[in-house]
Amino acid sequence: MALTKIGKEGITGISNASDATAITITSGENVGIGETASANLLHVKASDTGIAPHASAQIVLEREGTNYLQFLTAENGTSGCLFGDGSDVDVGKIVYDHNVPAMQFQVETAEAMRITTAGNVGIGTTNPGTSKLYLEDNHTTDVTNAATMIANTVLTINGNASEGSDVLRVGPVSSAGKYFMEVSNSAGNAAYNLCLNPINGGALLVGMLNNNPIDDGTSGVEIGAGYVNLNKASGTSHYIGRSGSDGAAVLFYKNTSNVGSISLSSSATAYNTSSDYRLKENVDYTWDATTRLKQLKPARFNFIADDTNTLIDGFIAHEVSSVVPEAISGAKDAMTAEVLYAEGDELPDGKSVGDVKKPSVIDPQGIDQSKLVPLLVKTIQELEARITALEA
Repeated sequence: MALTKIGKEGITGISNASDATAITITSGENVGIGETASANLLHVKASDTGIAPHASAQIVLEREGTNYLQFLTAENGTSGCLFGDGSDVDVGKIVYDHNVPAMQFQVETAEAMRITTAGNVGIGTTNPGTSKLYLEDNHTTDVTNAATMIANTVLTINGNASEGSDVLRVGPVSSAGKYFMEVSNSAGNAAYNLCLNPINGGALLVGMLNNNPIDDGTSGVEIGAGYVNLNKASGTSHYIGRSGSDGAAVLFYKNTSNVGSISLSSSATAYNTSSDYRLKENVDYTWDATTRLKQLKPARFNFIADDTNTLIDGFIAHEVSSVVPEAISGAKDAMTAEVLYAEGDELPDGKSVGDVKKPSVIDPQGIDQSKLVPLLVKTIQELEARITALEA
């Protein structure tokens, strides 16, 4: 064992051989173990990494490969790191509680975050349950403007800070079980877009777990790329309103051209289709309506689905198609395509890939009886002309 001196004041080391120094104390009272020129208060070196320690680090542990700082305690104890200042010697803590067990992060004596042995993270709660991330706060203010929305925000995501302060916020609207999701700026007063499934087009399901509430007969809403599938077991399923001035509540487009609307006034609803003269050509007022009208075959019938067999007045779609084809949609005797279970589908019990998922059913024709009105009006005009001629 050798004790040697380097410099005028420093004791250089304690060693078991003259050429192997174990501990070095520099003239600045820095201690090195396995390090002969420690620039830090304590530098423990198992092997040289070639990396210079940070100048503000008081304790340095250096080793190539795996390197740990270990705290050992009893199975019912706690261990960790304490952070203190002149006001509080343990103002912050990182503690592993072997009794719980969990890793706890404490600030100002209060636990701010916890990680359980299951890897579940709780922020603002000591019990994240089975959630991988559980955020808890205590907001009781109703959100009425940008300031109260920001105050109630529990989660903020800024995915591109270099492009500005545009963020996604999530939090409670009030204490009554309502939550908001808002994309805005740092002041909360700009309207930006929230995109759901923008790449692969998966559907948003509301109040249900499976797609297509109409086929399943369940109450819910399926919102996909370019469609809405809505069903309610009983009661009104769709509400459309317009407050204030009269005008369109729904607009219909074909490509980029408006082809119709549903408009509302204070006392009535109008179903409108395009009829502007600037959209039409080959206008003819002299065609024979009576001959065509006589080809129509009004009938009385009941629908098979009506258990009461109530008779109603109407037409058979394909019998009208040759007279007023624009009044009829679909094709006579059409059927929907059969859908089979494919790889990747969720298979119910007893079903396999290739089995029928959705059978072929009737794809019924439809009729827009308002399209018959011009024919009826023109026929009445022709009959009026004949009566007038007979009376002359």
